[in-house]
Amino acid sequence: MALIYLDHNATTPIDPEVAEAMLPYLYGGFGNPSSAHPLGFEARAAVAQARAAVAKLLNAQSGEILFTSGGTESDNHALRGVAALRPGCAILTCAIEHPAVLNTCQRLARQGHRVELVAVDHEGRVHPEALEAAMRPDVGLVSVMLANNEVGTIQPIAALAEIAHRHGALFHTDAAQAVGKIPVDVEALGVDLLTVAGHKLYAPKGVGALYIRDGLALPPLMEGAGHEGGRRAGTESVLLLVGLGAAAAVARRRLDEDMAHSRALRDRLEAGLKDRLGARLRINGALEARLPNTSSVSLRGVASDTLLAEIGHHLAASAGAACHADDVAPSPVLTAMGLAVEWAMGTLRLSVGRGNTAAEIDAAVEIIASTQRRAPQAPVFKAAAPAPSAILTAAAPAPSAILTATTPAQAAPAPETAKSAPAAPRSTLEAAPIQLTRYTHGLGCACKLRPQDLERVLARLPIPTQPELTQGLGDDAAIWQLDAATALVLTADFFTPILDDPHDFGAVAAANALSDVYAMGARPLCALNLVGFPVGRLPLSALEAILAGAAAAAGGVGVPLVGGHTIDSPEPLFGLAVLGQVHPDRVWRKAGARPGDGIVLTKPLGTGVLSTALKQGQLDKAGAARLTAQLKQINHAAAAIAGGFQINAATDITGFGLLGHLREALIASAVAARIEVSAVPLMLGALALAEAGVIPGGTRQNLEHVRPHVTFKGVVEPLRHLLADAQTSGGLLLISPHAAALTRALRAGGVEAALIGQIHEGAGEIEVR
Repeated sequence: MALIYLDHNATTPIDPEVAEAMLPYLYGGFGNPSSAHPLGFEARAAVAQARAAVAKLLNAQSGEILFTSGGTESDNHALRGVAALRPGCAILTCAIEHPAVLNTCQRLARQGHRVELVAVDHEGRVHPEALEAAMRPDVGLVSVMLANNEVGTIQPIAALAEIAHRHGALFHTDAAQAVGKIPVDVEALGVDLLTVAGHKLYAPKGVGALYIRDGLALPPLMEGAGHEGGRRAGTESVLLLVGLGAAAAVARRRLDEDMAHSRALRDRLEAGLKDRLGARLRINGALEARLPNTSSVSLRGVASDTLLAEIGHHLAASAGAACHADDVAPSPVLTAMGLAVEWAMGTLRLSVGRGNTAAEIDAAVEIIASTQRRAPQAPVFKAAAPAPSAILTAAAPAPSAILTATTPAQAAPAPETAKSAPAAPRSTLEAAPIQLTRYTHGLGCACKLRPQDLERVLARLPIPTQPELTQGLGDDAAIWQLDAATALVLTADFFTPILDDPHDFGAVAAANALSDVYAMGARPLCALNLVGFPVGRLPLSALEAILAGAAAAAGGVGVPLVGGHTIDSPEPLFGLAVLGQVHPDRVWRKAGARPGDGIVLTKPLGTGVLSTALKQGQLDKAGAARLTAQLKQINHAAAAIAGGFQINAATDITGFGLLGHLREALIASAVAARIEVSAVPLMLGALALAEAGVIPGGTRQNLEHVRPHVTFKGVVEPLRHLLADAQTSGGLLLISPHAAALTRALRAGGVEAALIGQIHEGAGEIEVR
């Protein structure tokens, strides 16, 4: 099945006519528009022609068009330019604006400008009465977008601009989503400034424009030569500007045709989804004053990002605006509109375009409806989504012949029914091999709760006082001392799929869970399965493969899996509760590191970055094979070898990354550490991917959490992210006074160990150089 593209509000493909217009300037026509020779004159004429085409599309004068690198720069130039013209003025905008406007307003607020957000109604509309009530004598600028990028609601810009002008304020509108989709006439709108983004109207990315009403002179954002009439320094990109001009000309010529085509397909899409889903579906935004190509639909109690991951190889859409697609919190736009969280978290933004067909729309309806029907319908988002946590006893997951099934009554049938029920009817969408990562929005241990959130919860819980409990609250393991010679270690760890193959996922989850016991110097005795399984979305054969993979991995180091517990879960979850044994005097704890100790790491970093690349299709087969082999590697040998050495402190590197887990040990030991970044082993390809921006959200959170406590000296940002990378089945971090000898012994035993730093006096600080 060919990919159906319904994400035109994120970006549009370059129109063939636009590409044809650009070709002469790709292979020739390379002159600088400022040069005084024929090649320069040719380039200058091409830029002038593009400027005229954009002006005609907006009913503006050519001199009122300033070319920029895109919508973000145009928004910044407008807001910051007016702020510079009117120092200290107040700015009014609304909560559903693009981040290019909202974040710029936040910056201006920090510089002393009063910024106020005007409320929107349940359709996302700013009412003129609301703006009138918010106007004050100090307001110098009002910025309200023409059409919202998520729900498509069109604002009454002409009325709003009239109010602003009557009170002496300038008016800016971000029309990035509107230009080329509906008529945009700057004279009819009455605006002073208007933003255009090329890649929203079938032009290339990296080019845009800002309409600036004649007579309004904004200071340039960048200083340089007198390009763009002295308004924007930097040699013009003739190739991109020609593309924008051609796209403007095509949009002007095709506007009525495109509007009718888009509206027909959008209405067909919504009618099909309503027919299939009924009351389980709602449409957001204004039904009439709305972009003809945009449909924001909410599916109650469904995780839209999980649903999109499941269907992503068949249908491209967004779970909100593409600019913040990594954010799993409810969309600020939907929140501002008052949409309940159980609806907001299940929202899809479907945006059609020129190339879509009725057949594609019908296929999209089938894909969404059939996938949504299999998804659990309980209001999942009234509480935090399930995630591994140091102290939480997970209400673990789904049915199996060897497990005790517990199924929420409101979400699925009784356990015996769930065990015996036939698999749900399979559509053509399900015929492909199972790919587990399509059924989840998290990846492995990266789905953990944020460290700062977890710390806040832990601070309010009572501390156990039983004398036999020598380790408990605040960790993912407990130690119960039976007698002078025996202590029992109990750990629990589970997470979402990090690999597509169910058998491999089970093996990796087992390796990850067993690591908690090895990191305490203990020997695993047996384990229980913890399973969350989306009954109806995945066949039970996938669960069987997960359990088989775990049993094979654990059995390989002599650890039997003796049972477990299950729930019907919105997404697959798997892990183990492990029972281990250790002599009380030989327990490895996070506390105990001393100045002079060395720090040894037994596995390279990068599994979070590589797993993200794998899910995004950016890892080749060889890279995927290396990642799988690394993840399945159990820390059994490393722990056995390290057992012959004095270990003052230890932990394993999982969801909070090297820096996060090291800092936990430093705080517990009341010491500091110095890390030599050149000595830290990295998985092949991880640094290149991090440099390309392939970084999990959990990794970014980890770095921000530890950044105030870490001093980086000459360490580039991609390396910083790898040091904080959320690892699954990571290595052991061993702190020992005999670190050099320990490292040699580990390497001799086939463990990829490295001496990466040293402990010194301090209070939890880390220096990385």
